[in-house]
Amino acid sequence: PQMVAVKLSLPSVQLAVEILDISPPSGPLIICDYGSSYGQNTIHAMKMIIDCLRKSKYANHNCLIVHNDLPTNEWKQLFQSLNDDKTY
Repeated sequence: PQMVAVKLSLPSVQLAVEILDISPPSGPLIICDYGSSYGQNTIHAMKMIIDCLRKSKYANHNCLIVHNDLPTNEWKQLFQSLNDDKTY
């Protein structure tokens, strides 16, 4: 269900990036993922957001991705998934 929600959010993400107005950015664009869990869905969501940014006027700006969740989260699995993916 979470992945379906991520995929359905694409038009909203595209619109949000389109109307985003940070002139000029004073640092990296910060994207925070609240509830990152073990990584499968969050990796897809972050890639989708970064892809939208790369196709926008913010294509040349760096992004800082912050993953946030409960202390009891499967952090080891999340960071292993991020390490295995190597795309962001």
